[in-house]
Amino acid sequence: MRHFELSTDIAAPAERVWEALVTLPDWPRWNRLVPQGDGVVAVGEQLSFRIRVSPRDVVPPSFRPHRPTVLVVDRRATLVLEASFGARWMVHMVHSFFVEPTPEGCRLRQTWETSGVLVPLLWPRLLAAQQGFSEFGEDLGRYVREAQGPGINTT
Repeated sequence: MRHFELSTDIAAPAERVWEALVTLPDWPRWNRLVPQGDGVVAVGEQLSFRIRVSPRDVVPPSFRPHRPTVLVVDRRATLVLEASFGARWMVHMVHSFFVEPTPEGCRLRQTWETSGVLVPLLWPRLLAAQQGFSEFGEDLGRYVREAQGPGINTT
């Protein structure tokens, strides 16, 4: 099993960050890496995403579908998704989001637990994809600081 983690400090209340994270229909408004999210964020539900696989400066960008299942939604602070690529024994990933209050706002911490027989061979590509989620955290932070849309309280 391989583990990867990254964090983004966000100068906004944890509640606002959480609300933006789980309001999938608003993702196209702020999310360049995963500009489409559909489904219900509830345990056992399967979500549908489009993840950008081309570098951010490539126009038009290329995307691949991704259909994770929600494992955990806990107290407006933890969201855990899992997905396999091919069979579970080939490549299986658990992606966790933690919204943690800090004195300056909050921290979005993301972790990945990646397992399967193909992981050692694919690790450089998987690691690059996971590192790309720093953009996700940056975009989310920018959105919650600037957003005026439904579901985001800016007062």
